[in-house]
Amino acid sequence: MSQGKLIVKITAVAIGCLLGAIIVELTLRTFWPDRHRYYIWPPGLNATFHASPELMPGVSPIAHIHVNSQGIIGEEWSNRKTEYRILTVGGSTTASIYLDQPKNWPALLEAGLGQTVDGRKVWVGNLGKAGFDTRDHRALMERVIGQYDVDAIVMLVGANDLIHRLAQNDTYDPHFLDDKPRYENWLRTRFVVVPQDLKPNRIFFKRTALWALGSQLRRIYVAANSSIIQNTTGDFLRTIRQSRQKAALTDNLPSLDSALDEYERNITAIAHQARQRSLRIVFATQPTIWKTDMPEQEKKLLWMGEKSKNLFYTTRALAFAMEVYNRRLIETCTRLNVEYIDMANLLPRTLDVYYDDMHYTEAGAKRVAGELIQYFKTREPFRKSY
Repeated sequence: MSQGKLIVKITAVAIGCLLGAIIVELTLRTFWPDRHRYYIWPPGLNATFHASPELMPGVSPIAHIHVNSQGIIGEEWSNRKTEYRILTVGGSTTASIYLDQPKNWPALLEAGLGQTVDGRKVWVGNLGKAGFDTRDHRALMERVIGQYDVDAIVMLVGANDLIHRLAQNDTYDPHFLDDKPRYENWLRTRFVVVPQDLKPNRIFFKRTALWALGSQLRRIYVAANSSIIQNTTGDFLRTIRQSRQKAALTDNLPSLDSALDEYERNITAIAHQARQRSLRIVFATQPTIWKTDMPEQEKKLLWMGEKSKNLFYTTRALAFAMEVYNRRLIETCTRLNVEYIDMANLLPRTLDVYYDDMHYTEAGAKRVAGELIQYFKTREPFRKSY
């Protein structure tokens, strides 16, 4: 083949590839709306966890979770007209990844409610994620909630706000969300996938839908193979429990005033977003096993409340601080005329409910679901008229 013919052939191939890329780009821009979506969990993820009875008493040794196409732990949606949809939002005590999915409290809530009085099937999706606090939930309500077609939200909050405040010590910034550049950078790390326009870049090819697709697939792959998914046995509990048992303890809490004020601002913003979108929202206070006097059997299962290396807060301090956060939630909900359930005062602080500081055993998950079922059954659209 002559050099001229080779050049023509290479040019033709290059033009064909370019045209193909343009066609794919235009197709993605037209028919792939997901590039504008957020995902908290990798869509389609299936994971299996093997809880050690020694580390998590009251939990079955094998647990499966499934994430649907919306990035929500739960089943797929069905017919919108015949379905009443509830989204549960919170941290790890909502996600409950070491409980087999049918045994976590969102799934039990779905099964227990069954259907509304007008015959709509109840769907409950689990949007809990370990470490998420009201900063995350506020971002969810302000940026993300519009992509979920739901009727109601149950939000279990407080614990991570407290834990993060205590862990940050003097570096805690109650106005973190007001620093927009820092907030935007932080937001990109909190979701498995973020919209393309949340990652500004002047390089033209990084603004294409093709690049967004590749980036999304990479982030989903990384998330599906992250430490939280790969740590299927919860072995981290053994190490951190030993650290707490060996550490010194302190009752001296930092001032919580500015943190509580931020907590109230976040709850207020969340409630405002729900009201604007005509979404029913029910807040729940955070139950824990913490109390002033705890038997050694219970203390051995604790691992939270680290202040600094070799120094943890006492259970008395933690119980007091958690009560302060729960009280602020109730006061805020009362002021805003927003629904709440004081779950913290409905659950006993015993090992049949918790396998550590605040995560539920299977029996504990039943108790949480049971209280919520009882709450919903006395209100529309579940209350029967006689």
